[in-house]
Amino acid sequence: LNENLFLKHPDTFPAETFSFKNYLWAAANVASRAYGDDPSGTHLCIAPLVDFLNHKAGALQLTRFGNGIVAYAHKNYEAGEQVWVSYGGKSNAEILSQYGFVDPDNSQEAVYIRVGEHLPVKSNAQLELISQLLEDQDPATAIFRISRKPREWEPKLMPVLRILAKKDDLPQDAEEMIPRQEPELEASAYELLQQGLKTRENEYPFSLEEDKKQLDKLEKDPPADAIGDRLTLALKLRISEQELLELVMAYAGDQALRAKA
Repeated sequence: LNENLFLKHPDTFPAETFSFKNYLWAAANVASRAYGDDPSGTHLCIAPLVDFLNHKAGALQLTRFGNGIVAYAHKNYEAGEQVWVSYGGKSNAEILSQYGFVDPDNSQEAVYIRVGEHLPVKSNAQLELISQLLEDQDPATAIFRISRKPREWEPKLMPVLRILAKKDDLPQDAEEMIPRQEPELEASAYELLQQGLKTRENEYPFSLEEDKKQLDKLEKDPPADAIGDRLTLALKLRISEQELLELVMAYAGDQALRAKA
């Protein structure tokens, strides 16, 4: 565009307005406010008024009708009350990268753990068995999404954890590992998850407590520059993810104790 249009017609496209900096600003506005005509977000457009609605997890959802978007109120609103909309079941990492903020009360928060990196593999036989459970991932590097609600990840992850925790006598059919197993194996599977989450947590440069102290310091005396704003967002994201890790580690530890009881 710059070479073929802007430079050839400087009177119509003045350089001080049609700059690369302004292009990035415009692109960011479109990317963070536009809606697609399907759930995948294709054929993006900016819908007047709808793009003013801010995000809140669990708020009303937008409904697409052909070439239009409708926001149905899910409750009665008082005059002057803010109307929220959900941008979808996104983690804070997704929200930050797409919209530039972090939701401190995000019920859809999620972190990811990987086989091999966070969940150790002892044999190729384990990988071969895990491959029966995974249709679209390499079993040696498979990634699993961990959210606040165990029912969202346990059905897919627990059979894999049981395979990785089983020391010998692996079955030929991976489906045998889908139901709940004997207490010792169940406890070992949850303990393996707990260890994997701890390995994931150790990847952060600072602990949860240290990040909270640093954020508190920044909020009391905020730097007057963009770097300070970005550091604040980074800290909020790390805190949100680490709090989720702590929550799920506590859950895994409790499930391991219940299995042994």
